[in-house]
Amino acid sequence: MHRSYVPFISMNHFNNIHWRTLRSIIEELWSHGPQVLFYAEGDWTPHLDTFAELPESSIIFHVDKTDIFEAHKKLKDKFCLSGEYLTGCFPLEPLKRCAAIARR
Repeated sequence: MHRSYVPFISMNHFNNIHWRTLRSIIEELWSHGPQVLFYAEGDWTPHLDTFAELPESSIIFHVDKTDIFEAHKKLKDKFCLSGEYLTGCFPLEPLKRCAAIARR
């Protein structure tokens, strides 16, 4: 899904081109059983309400820069959420700060 979120494409293009296609693919896969892993690289916060339209348990939403607590607030328990651990933390931040981020 990389580079298909705002600001790389407009919300209009996302809704009318990208999402229309992606949603139908996910729903078709889900109808046959498999879950889709959404590796959401970047900040997908503006799209959380759109993702909530998907069938329950149809995706595993792995966040990168999307606030996982905001994702949970919008998506509730509809999907498994994972990620949001800052991979650049260890080389850039003191160990105490990294531990605090991980505990969050």
